[in-house]
Amino acid sequence: MIGVLVSATVLMLMSAGVFVPSALWLWGHYASESLVRGTGTEVPWLQGLMVVAAALGLGWVSVDAGPRGAKLMVVLVAAVLLVFFSLTLTWYGVFFEPFSGLAAAALAFATGLCFAETPGNRARRELAELTRGRASAATLVRLAEAPVGDGVVRELAVLVVRPLGATGTDAAARLSALRRLVATASDFLLSRPGALLDVPQADAVRVFFGMTDGSGGREAVEAALALRSHLAEKGYAAGSCGIAVTAGLCLLGRHGPDGHPVLTATGATAENARALAGMNAKHGTEILLGRQVLQAAGEGLETRPVPGTELHELLDLRQETVEELHHHHEEAEETGAHEETGAADFVIIEPGEEAPVAPFPMVSGAPSPRASAKGGGNKRR
Repeated sequence: MIGVLVSATVLMLMSAGVFVPSALWLWGHYASESLVRGTGTEVPWLQGLMVVAAALGLGWVSVDAGPRGAKLMVVLVAAVLLVFFSLTLTWYGVFFEPFSGLAAAALAFATGLCFAETPGNRARRELAELTRGRASAATLVRLAEAPVGDGVVRELAVLVVRPLGATGTDAAARLSALRRLVATASDFLLSRPGALLDVPQADAVRVFFGMTDGSGGREAVEAALALRSHLAEKGYAAGSCGIAVTAGLCLLGRHGPDGHPVLTATGATAENARALAGMNAKHGTEILLGRQVLQAAGEGLETRPVPGTELHELLDLRQETVEELHHHHEEAEETGAHEETGAADFVIIEPGEEAPVAPFPMVSGAPSPRASAKGGGNKRR
């Protein structure tokens, strides 16, 4: 937007003849130095193109590039290139004045710097450095609206996906399978609304939802169902991956050494989600929900209680709920609103119940995991 506005402004100034006196002076200087060949043909479209390129380029650099020193270096390089371009074209008989391009570059750079220092944009840049590609641009905007400062205890929903079932002893094949799962799940979950991926793990993907308003239960449940379908489409057999969703209090903020901090969350809820994902192998399930996340996002879910536990297996969404969600998403895109649901602490899962982690079989054209689970499902209304 900055580049477009600056381009329009400078092009209007060019049409008004603001740069004509400086262009005539430069032409006279070139002639006195015997640099002119021919009559000095003007190419208006090239002049306008350079203005637009300078405005768009410097506008972007001033807002999204690195530290100020690097930005100033880019400006100096752009100015030198414009002058060099003018000299080169003059040598070949084409007159090109650099003043309009320099004006566009300076104006776009100054405007961009002012915009970059606004509180909202400054917070977005800091979050981008802390998340390092683990959150989408839309999620960063939401996080900037609810800053965590040095740290905050917040109600979060946590989704974890892990491989289940050992296959073979070839270390290279097992590592390749783990990397493939982590990459597949991470790329997909990164696009989900409100998702913040945890720092990379070797054998699991953990994602946090509800960082801004505690309404992550519904978003996490939707993401779990969508992820199950996505993995099936990618050829992962039913039961080869375990998915779990928990909800509860987490410590959200900057973690790690001072020189390399990262934005993530810790706490029992996050660890319980990892253990719960491994318990899918024990119970023959695919998506396990903690008791409290079921309370937080249980409306409209089709679930099946796991015998002997307080857990439930997530089977699907009721059809009427799917239609409601589509309508809700359309409204959210128009108004920027997000459905608000609560979340509560999840019952602690004993670490001893965690299932072993190992690579998993992949089956081309694997059937949908919903088919085997729907027979004993309950509809929670």
